Amino acid sequence: MQIQIIDKTKFDHFNSNFILELKPLVEKIFSTQDVTHIGYQMSTVKNFAKKYEYLKGETVIQFADIPENANLHIPNKHLGPTEKFILETIKNAPYNLLIISGSLGSGKTTILKYILQHIKSHIICEKCSQFNNCSLHKPIILNLDFTALVTDISNEVEVFTAFLERFNLVLEAKLKETFADDTIMTSFERKLNTDYIYKIENSTWKDYFADLPEILFKNDWKDLKSKEKIRLIIEWIKKETNSINRKIEFMLQLFAALREDFPKDLQGCLIMAFDNIDILKANNQKQIVSYLSNCTKNTKIITIIPVRLTTYGKINNSGGNHIFGVIQHAGPTPAEIINSRIQYYLQNKSFYSSFNIKSEYQHYFDLQLEQVRTFLSTSESRLNKVISGFAGHSIRRGLVLAERLFLQNNFPFNDKDLFKNQNLFIQSILKNSPSSLMKIDDRHISNVFINYETKRNSFLCLRILQILSQNKNQPKKFSLHELITDLLIFHPFTTDSIISCLQYLSDEHKRLIFFLGHDSFENMIKKNSSQECEVEITLAGQLYIENLITDLTYIQECFLSIDWSIDEIALSSELIDQATQEFIYDEIEKNTKSHTMELFLKNMFNKIEDIYDFDFPDNVNLHLSTHRLPFIRKVLRVLLIQDALQMIRYRFSNQNDLNRPAAVDTFIVGNMITSLATSVFYILKSDSVIKEEEFSNWYNLCLITHELEMAIISGRKNYDLEKVIMLYNKQLNL
Repeated sequence: MQIQIIDKTKFDHFNSNFILELKPLVEKIFSTQDVTHIGYQMSTVKNFAKKYEYLKGETVIQFADIPENANLHIPNKHLGPTEKFILETIKNAPYNLLIISGSLGSGKTTILKYILQHIKSHIICEKCSQFNNCSLHKPIILNLDFTALVTDISNEVEVFTAFLERFNLVLEAKLKETFADDTIMTSFERKLNTDYIYKIENSTWKDYFADLPEILFKNDWKDLKSKEKIRLIIEWIKKETNSINRKIEFMLQLFAALREDFPKDLQGCLIMAFDNIDILKANNQKQIVSYLSNCTKNTKIITIIPVRLTTYGKINNSGGNHIFGVIQHAGPTPAEIINSRIQYYLQNKSFYSSFNIKSEYQHYFDLQLEQVRTFLSTSESRLNKVISGFAGHSIRRGLVLAERLFLQNNFPFNDKDLFKNQNLFIQSILKNSPSSLMKIDDRHISNVFINYETKRNSFLCLRILQILSQNKNQPKKFSLHELITDLLIFHPFTTDSIISCLQYLSDEHKRLIFFLGHDSFENMIKKNSSQECEVEITLAGQLYIENLITDLTYIQECFLSIDWSIDEIALSSELIDQATQEFIYDEIEKNTKSHTMELFLKNMFNKIEDIYDFDFPDNVNLHLSTHRLPFIRKVLRVLLIQDALQMIRYRFSNQNDLNRPAAVDTFIVGNMITSLATSVFYILKSDSVIKEEEFSNWYNLCLITHELEMAIISGRKNYDLEKVIMLYNKQLNL
């Protein structure tokens, strides 16, 4: 059944004008296209990963933090710990291909741009003896962004060809610019002397240009300007090569020859950067990374590629013989960025004077900003936890959600007292427009209580996140095959349902899980070859489990957007009998006292109202706790029974059929009820309209949850839930 919402918004024409006028200003403050007036925000020690893994073949080397007094050829005052680490890696890495990995929208491109700009501005080359005519030599940086490259190309062969053509043009332009410098050209000419070439050891470029002096160095050569000389050299390369691939190879060797002039401790003077490779299809990504790996191996040119974690997984598991370093990006959190944007605006309003906002609107907007900044200033605030949960590492997603705080709120813009209510701001984030409910297909927020394919209630997404969360720190990662095996033990989910939920949870715009090493898990499931693919939970997925599913506002909006049905639950009396019998027989073998367990479990299920009694109200008024809280409690009751029966099935099967420890050992709904019942207690206590009966109903739900946990998970004691029960018991006995 679909619940109808009464009085779902206070949004009116007056509020609409406020939002309409503020929209351009809000979009500017929280722009995802650039760093705005605030500029680049440096990393801090708090969000700097203490250790990074560098992969070299099969060997894993751990590098410690970079100390403040590190012997860098760059000033440290403009660098945070992550920036220092990347630059020190460029300078000292034992290989030339570096991958900066991180989540979608986490700031990889931003930090790459800052690093490259910093290198251009601050690397001092006074030790470059071959360039003794200058004290500051501009580093040579080739930058290629794939965004503009493949906008209209879908064929994989055409994409790689387009990449080669673009790479060729970038190389040619950079060669003409670099070798137009008389000092650089003179040095290269000296190297082209035949006697000099054959004295060089370990220089592959000499094989490419051994014949060049005889062909080009004629009588009038010395009279030409360096700009004309490099043009003739490139023309010679075009004649000597019969393919664009070969031409690129020759041009890279020109840079390799130049590379020899740099001292070994300044290898950052020559860098290639390739950004947004993630927009390509997986096969193209692997093909291009393999190609660039060979380029860097032959030329010793430092090459940097920012990629998403999922892309890195595919590259790392592609089976190629790549040698590369991996830097896990650790920049500011989305909440920190949002707070900085707000603070900068409030302190520098003159930069935004061109927006001409009505003075009344401006006043109340500033008050809203101040209040949001106060909420976000503490990591323990509900608003901070909600934004962090939805955004994960993604700054881009966090900024999009920040816009919603002010453009989708459904409370009067001039009611200052309401600004202190975090629930109202959280509701603004959860909705796609001020007058709507949470949408199932929201690009940035997931409803983990739903089957995206059927739009009906399902425990599947929640169970996937729970399994991966409880196993995230295990040495051996969960394979997709193991995940599906466990899911089918919990409940006979259909293949289509599993595929649908995996796709939903791994959506690139709100990724809660990700797969390492493969592209199409759907094909692997159908071909039963999912053993090869590892699946992991993301930071956002972890925060959904830890924070969001226990947030009263989030679950309320999730529950209300679902088309509720008992088909997915399928809790017939026969299934209850079967599940309890299987569990009891196994317990009896281990403990003779367990003969009472069957009666106990049946009594527990009988204490809970008939599962088919979906006595939800036909409509819910979100502004009345007398409507809202009973609705949430009844949904939790349904989820509790579902969780309990699945845990019985799982624990029985795990003890008998699986040769490994149980992947799940806690009631996920038990944790939800523990936290939510605490929040509800204080709402009930402060609301004189709510009858004492609702206190008793929540108290009984807590008691049943505690007894089920004790019975099904032997040795399990939920001390937090016991404290909540004591809280309710004390209130009811007053």
